[in-house]
Amino acid sequence: MSPTRMMAAIGALAAAQTAMAAHPAIRLGTPYPGSTITEPQRPRNCGTHFKFSTRAGLDQVARFYLAEGQGDHLPLLSDTGGKFPGYRMIVFSGGRTGRLLSVVLDARQGEVHGTVYYVLSRPAGCDTRG
Repeated sequence: MSPTRMMAAIGALAAAQTAMAAHPAIRLGTPYPGSTITEPQRPRNCGTHFKFSTRAGLDQVARFYLAEGQGDHLPLLSDTGGKFPGYRMIVFSGGRTGRLLSVVLDARQGEVHGTVYYVLSRPAGCDTRG
């Protein structure tokens, strides 16, 4: 390999590593960084439920949870986007795997309040619909 190609390959590798470090894998169900947990994680149906609040912007919090679901390779089932001012609902569902991430965000009085429900695996006979 020529020195020019070698330097190009090293540059491409460094760029890829930088991009990966900027978006590290986020474990499904991770609370928004720096948020205040207003209702601790507790079992609900087949998954886990918690609530939080943060002074971060609605779009910033939504991007975090979109990255969380996409990082887990879950198909995006629904995202209200900017359809409703101050409100956003994001749902990822892994279908037969049972993995699920549901996030409801509500911006009010300078804070974003979030409700998160996630399922890491679904035991036989478990119903995640409610």
